[in-house]
Amino acid sequence: MKPINDLLATHGVPVYDPDDATLSSGEHAQAIAVAALDEQWDRLDGGQQRSIVKGLTPESRHVGG
Repeated sequence: MKPINDLLATHGVPVYDPDDATLSSGEHAQAIAVAALDEQWDRLDGGQQRSIVKGLTPESRHVGG
């Protein structure tokens, strides 16, 4: 599996600095989530990584009702 930053970049997910005081609340939340994934990604085994990626793919999400 690719490094998480490569996967995110492939899909146009911006990587923000969580310490940037100019971020909006949504950008700050995204920065924290991406930083946590980046920090912990290599500790996950391939199956765990795939389950996260699969869970975040559009085909597997049901947004709305």
